[in-house]
Amino acid sequence: MAEIAITSVISKVVDISAALLDKQGSRLNQLQENINWIVRELRNIQSYLEDAEARKSESRGVANLMKDIEDLASDVEDILYTFLPQIESHRSSSLIRKAAGTLCYVRTCRSFAVEIENIKQRVNEIDRTRRTYGIKDTNGSSFNRFQLDRRGASLHVNEPIIVGFDRQVEELKARLLSTNLECCFISIVGLPGLGKTTLAKKIFNGVKENFECSALVCVSEEPSIIDILKNVAKQVGLEKEKQEENLEANLFAFLQEKRFVIFFDDIWHIESWDTLRLGIPTHSQNGSRIIITSRNSGVGRYVGSESSLHVLEPLDFENSWELFTKLIASSLTKGLEDIGKQIIERCGGMPLAIVVTVGMLRERETSDIEWKSVLKNIGQDDQDKCLKILALSYKDLPTVLKPCFLYLGLYPEDHEIRATQLIHMWTAEKFLQGIGDLEPEDVGEEYVKKLVARNLIQVVSRRFDGRVRSCRIHDLLRSLCINLAKENNFFYTLDHLNSSSAMRARRLVARHHSNNEYFALNLKTPKLRAFFFSSNKNEKIPRKHLKSFLSDFRILGVLSLESHFLYLRLPNEIGNLSQLTCFRLNVSFAKVPCAICKLRKLQTFDIQECLFVDLPMCIWKIKELRHLLLCDIRFSSFNWGFRSKTAKLNHRLEVSLPYLQTLVGIKGEQLNRIWLRKFRNLRKLEVKYSPRGIIEELSHAEPISAKLENLRLRSSIFGDDQTVRLDLSRYQNLVRLRIGYWMKKLPNADEFPPNLIKLTIELTFLEEDPMEVLKKLPKLKILKLGSDSYKGTKMDCSGAYSFLQLELLQFRRLWELEKVIADEEGMPKLKEVIISGCHRLEMIPEKLENVRKYEK
Repeated sequence: MAEIAITSVISKVVDISAALLDKQGSRLNQLQENINWIVRELRNIQSYLEDAEARKSESRGVANLMKDIEDLASDVEDILYTFLPQIESHRSSSLIRKAAGTLCYVRTCRSFAVEIENIKQRVNEIDRTRRTYGIKDTNGSSFNRFQLDRRGASLHVNEPIIVGFDRQVEELKARLLSTNLECCFISIVGLPGLGKTTLAKKIFNGVKENFECSALVCVSEEPSIIDILKNVAKQVGLEKEKQEENLEANLFAFLQEKRFVIFFDDIWHIESWDTLRLGIPTHSQNGSRIIITSRNSGVGRYVGSESSLHVLEPLDFENSWELFTKLIASSLTKGLEDIGKQIIERCGGMPLAIVVTVGMLRERETSDIEWKSVLKNIGQDDQDKCLKILALSYKDLPTVLKPCFLYLGLYPEDHEIRATQLIHMWTAEKFLQGIGDLEPEDVGEEYVKKLVARNLIQVVSRRFDGRVRSCRIHDLLRSLCINLAKENNFFYTLDHLNSSSAMRARRLVARHHSNNEYFALNLKTPKLRAFFFSSNKNEKIPRKHLKSFLSDFRILGVLSLESHFLYLRLPNEIGNLSQLTCFRLNVSFAKVPCAICKLRKLQTFDIQECLFVDLPMCIWKIKELRHLLLCDIRFSSFNWGFRSKTAKLNHRLEVSLPYLQTLVGIKGEQLNRIWLRKFRNLRKLEVKYSPRGIIEELSHAEPISAKLENLRLRSSIFGDDQTVRLDLSRYQNLVRLRIGYWMKKLPNADEFPPNLIKLTIELTFLEEDPMEVLKKLPKLKILKLGSDSYKGTKMDCSGAYSFLQLELLQFRRLWELEKVIADEEGMPKLKEVIISGCHRLEMIPEKLENVRKYEK
């Protein structure tokens, strides 16, 4: 853990040093020299950490040395965070306070120098100790060996390799598809890491097309039952209105009339099932099926009786070796094969241990020496083989990936993690640094790919270009994260925090606690850098507690507040968080004060999961903002109660967001077309209720941003003017486009982005066949025609040069469509067709029918 602390502190020191370079004058010399000394000495320590880490288990003295280095790095970080707010306040002093500011700088420099002298003594002692134990300078080879590989993410497939389950899959599928009309249960039970979820998903995906509706949900150890039932209701198609009130009764009644299959993954307790079954009919006589997985056979027996149990056992050696070789996907020499078989024996037939081990091997040189080193590190201890391998997989990670991996433990069990949200958190924590032309966000995507390649995270869904949209971490790996975090003071959960650990805590998770329960503890956490609060109780945070709470967190960098059915009025004390770089808010209703504009370091402001937020216009003046994600625009307004003044404010307000990359959920009426010219680094833009001026600005001869990759334009069904032409031909990097406003006809083919890959059209009410234009787009791979996108009765997709790259075609709710024409020459690469809600469509060409995927 010492290498993580050292690397993190170096990046923070460099940031401070760069900020000070803008300030001229001899009064900064001493301060700058001390900061430069810190960077130099920490990099010197970094150069011999690899050898020290390798020898930590050999000597208690070396282990103590590593602990001393960790403490040193933590103390240096604390010193920086103590002085940084002072330095920043001095730099922002007005001319009137210039003399006073000079005196403050002198005082700050002297105090800082005293602290540095103490640090210097400790550094000298650490250097003496490492020489005593003969620890060598390796020039930080472990830090330099990590390289980014930006080759296609699509090389990694979502479907896991399954070995040894073929007979079980067929038997279980046969039970689910039997003609028995009683509700049938299958309870797959066994130790964690055996592949229960993998097997159950394989079965579920293989049979769900035979049922009227289906759902897959994760339950976990501490479930939110209402959220799980809402998820089921959404997947099976229960009307949205019936999800808001009397959910259990409405869902039960809905499913009572359906033949369904539902997969409940990872049920820990019978109490969870007792609550879930209130919304799930279990005695219907229509052939419905329920699949569950649990590590507790007693739970499986309780849910579905003894006859439902399917006990999963470890793989035998033959199947373990088959899984290993399929995952390695390369030929092996006799020497490597012998070593590989020894490794497999030590994995104990645990599929999770095998796939994680392969992840380690794939990142190393394919040689006898490297593989023997993994074999040696696994050891021969018969106890907890799987846990030992998982711990080794963490130790084997490059230093830059270790804190990123540990961060996954902050999320709830079985939680689906949005990759972009995770990357924003990493960036705020300074785990990510730009490399060359790559922004920190680009580097973050590569880090996610690396963790996927090592099988340390599971991909839940991917974007159209193969990048990870969301992921999940296995229960055992999450437990590893939590244990390592607690041992190394990386983060704490509120349940394991006391007054002593609170004083040194740097990250804190308070989940499933009531608001008042947390504040009643009156914990002092002066070193806290990140705070994640989540409450599932419907209660208000007392304003006096909130003020005190925000006043105490002056060095906080990441803040995530989440509560159900809560109205939150943030006090002005939010402006005290001068170091805050990432702020995520998830409540029903909120009011944000103008004091938020004091957060000069804020990079990510995420309120997209709120229902309604009153947000001040000065948000547009936070220059460091990179990601502004607003809530559903149907409920939000920048000026609550002052809508008539919005236009006037727009024209008067000076906007400067030079680093803005993401702007999502903004209303067209709140976005001055002139502002778009200020967003030169914009990559993703979503505008709702797009007025004529915004369309015209986007169609200007000069793009608003040459970096724009993703554009979504939505509007009310009946716009004021459908004559304005959309011309995006100059956007070379725009690969994803959604058009959702009423227009008389599509732009011409040469007015679309030249490199467009994915196109979604809805609510356009086109009168002319859109295929005449769309078939000419040279790089289009995914085309989705959604609700009311076309009012005509016929579509023609035929032609030798039609849709040369198209792979996926989707028609949804085209109410008037009766006929689709296609021939064998067009769409040569078509792989999948989805048609739903097109009730008048009678004639479907064989070419489309052959690759059609049915949706319920």
